[in-house]
Amino acid sequence: MYNDDYTLEDFVKNPTKGISFKSIYNEIQADLDFSHLFSGKRKLLKVNFATFASFGIISLPHELIHAGTNYLTGGTNKEIVVNTLYGGQLWEKIIPGVESKVLFPLLGGYVKIN
Repeated sequence: MYNDDYTLEDFVKNPTKGISFKSIYNEIQADLDFSHLFSGKRKLLKVNFATFASFGIISLPHELIHAGTNYLTGGTNKEIVVNTLYGGQLWEKIIPGVESKVLFPLLGGYVKIN
């Protein structure tokens, strides 16, 4: 649904040139269509695995940023928790003060402060 003949320069000069509302709607729908992510079980499995892996990678740094900000502003951290699903048990063994808990909904973790 993408029109290669309509350049950015053309758009700046005349945003509505040669475009009907129907084609704009079709282009927006094409941008919002995620069906290609769900075509086939193998591809869906890869997408789900990549999603969980990305949460696992970002959960600990995210919670440590919260804890560090609290500490730097004079607060104390009562509890730093990383979801077990995202590798919390590993981080619990490596970093003192980090706990692992099963959290639902699938939160990455949380920090309780005093």
